[in-house]
Amino acid sequence: MKKKIRILHVLSSHIYSGAENVVCQIISLFQNDPDYEMIYCSPDGSIRKALEERKISYMPIEKVSRSEVQRVISETAPTLIHAHDVRASIVCAMAADSMKKNRLPLISHIHACFDSMTRVSAKSVSYLLFTHCFSRIFWVSESSLNRYAFSGMVKGKSQVLYNVIDREKLEQRLQEDSTSYDYDVVFLGRFTEQKNPQRIVGILEQLEQQLHPSSKQLHAAMIGDGELYEPIRELIKEKKLEQVIVLPGYMTNPYKALTSAKACLMASRYEGTPMSVLEAMALGVPVVSTPVDGIADVVESGVTGYLEETNEKLAERLQELLTDPAKQKQMSEASKRRFEQICDLKQYRETLEQVYRESAVW
Repeated sequence: MKKKIRILHVLSSHIYSGAENVVCQIISLFQNDPDYEMIYCSPDGSIRKALEERKISYMPIEKVSRSEVQRVISETAPTLIHAHDVRASIVCAMAADSMKKNRLPLISHIHACFDSMTRVSAKSVSYLLFTHCFSRIFWVSESSLNRYAFSGMVKGKSQVLYNVIDREKLEQRLQEDSTSYDYDVVFLGRFTEQKNPQRIVGILEQLEQQLHPSSKQLHAAMIGDGELYEPIRELIKEKKLEQVIVLPGYMTNPYKALTSAKACLMASRYEGTPMSVLEAMALGVPVVSTPVDGIADVVESGVTGYLEETNEKLAERLQELLTDPAKQKQMSEASKRRFEQICDLKQYRETLEQVYRESAVW
């Protein structure tokens, strides 16, 4: 009888966002395969509801620490660990090594190359020191790998694994929402320095000034939460934009709200391959964004959306989509076609399965 491969997915975050979405996608691809069992492990929080909705096995921990990870390893007896950020990768390596059992295979998955990883820093050096513990390192984009300060030293065990979206499940989720939405522009993501929500407010403020009073008032939504949520709420109030920008907060099912919009706005400082961009493309919502690595890999400027450097140009491109229905429809259809070209679920699963089986005997 073939032995079941049990995989423990470990994350440092307790909320549902980009990397967490990726892990749920991975688990869903193997959910009906009797040869695999997958467990999601992270600090407890709002992520629990998202996992319950997706019927994903969950092992909550107090925090990502060596002792907590050791406890989970003892209780679940995984075949291998798939760690999904720098901290989780390092802590899992320490936990597995200090248990003094047979080496537990460990895969590290880096979903975004943060600034501290692009230079010599405590974080980038610490990660490098533990890379010998990893059977494989997944990077979400070529640029994420190349931006890592010590990329040349880890390329031998590195592999680029672009994110994918299950379009059918996305559309099923969309149908589950009975609420009506009417947004012109939507930002979907965490309120963090990486996503630059302050700049989103500035772009929307400029767009409102360009549109008003020649047309109806702009109606935009910034969907998500994070450490900058309250500062952004105060900024919107300070700029008297409460009637222009709404903050629905975290939504477990934001897809109907997203698809009501004529454009999805991003202003990230850096990216891997953001799931919100793939979701927008799958639903036919043109993406208007800064030309950062990751987004520039998937959005064809002038075809499926726009990539611009300045707030002025970003607001101008948004205005084009809001005032030219023919152009918006053309880009919407092009976005869907581009999504079909870049999202191959079958190939994604085959890549993971090959690495899992190779790592299981590493």
